[in-house]
Amino acid sequence: MKKSLFGIILIAFATTLCFAEPKPFNGKSAAETVKDMKTGWNLGNTFDAPSETAWSQPKTSKAMFDALSASGIKTIRIPVSWSGHMNKTTYKIDDAWMNRVKEVVDWAIEDDLYVIINSHHDCWENPTEMTRPGYYPNNVNYEKSSKFLTEVWGQVSEVFKDYDEHLIFETMNEPRQCGTNYEWWTDQNNATCKEAMGTLNKLNQVSLDTIRKSGGNNQKRYVMIPGLRAAADSVLSSNFMLPTDDEKGKLIISVHMYDPHDFAM
Repeated sequence: MKKSLFGIILIAFATTLCFAEPKPFNGKSAAETVKDMKTGWNLGNTFDAPSETAWSQPKTSKAMFDALSASGIKTIRIPVSWSGHMNKTTYKIDDAWMNRVKEVVDWAIEDDLYVIINSHHDCWENPTEMTRPGYYPNNVNYEKSSKFLTEVWGQVSEVFKDYDEHLIFETMNEPRQCGTNYEWWTDQNNATCKEAMGTLNKLNQVSLDTIRKSGGNNQKRYVMIPGLRAAADSVLSSNFMLPTDDEKGKLIISVHMYDPHDFAM
């Protein structure tokens, strides 16, 4: 699903532990960091597309980030779809794709911007789709979804493990029950919705565990955690659980808000 504009509400859980790593982290809590991030801008329809310019966006340049930084923007979200750029058997991400993502991240970091990267259009369009790697929040697809996210975050974490707190990982983008009546809304009492939420809780946990065990600065990196659809009602539900994390105060809840619709969409 293409989106031109969107809002993200970031809710942080505080208290930070700080250890010496390749590039020093600041001593701020996640809540303080989110306050620091201020106004953000989304590099949409670019690295979330099948190729960087496939959806009529210009090729990303360093000048874009220079101009955004000069305008007062403090945070850049770079949505990245990985499933179309990896070996379908081994899940090895194409070197050219990874290197290009890294180049663009580096440009933003050089301008002292916060950067969010994620796993974007990697949620299957229906629960029986097996034509490519990806994830889907239900029990029957948990093992395949877990493998995909473990492989993606294992490789991404290795490439970026020495980056400081300006780089933030978002485990998934709007994970949802595609191809069902509950894709864009959730009945908190419905059995399939409860199953989806429970599976998503586990997928968030396996993503976080993969990031943390990769070492370097990833042991204390800020990580954004979505509920179903990245919706507010989902993360406020008793069915939603934040992952267990030894690094206290490093998790940020990701909520996408599209109101007022005529402006946001």
